[in-house]
Amino acid sequence: MTERTTSWFQKWTAVLWANLTMQPTLYCTIFLYVSYINWTAKQIDSHAFFLLN
Repeated sequence: MTERTTSWFQKWTAVLWANLTMQPTLYCTIFLYVSYINWTAKQIDSHAFFLLN
């Protein structure tokens, strides 16, 4: 993982942890799902970016 991806991952992990400790399970599940989609999209974008350059 790149440094940028690592810091992004750490930030979202902290946000996720805060949500897990404060929010109901339903919101946690939705948040995890949306975060996973966003993370996957970022991975695809970064790979496409490297391929284009």
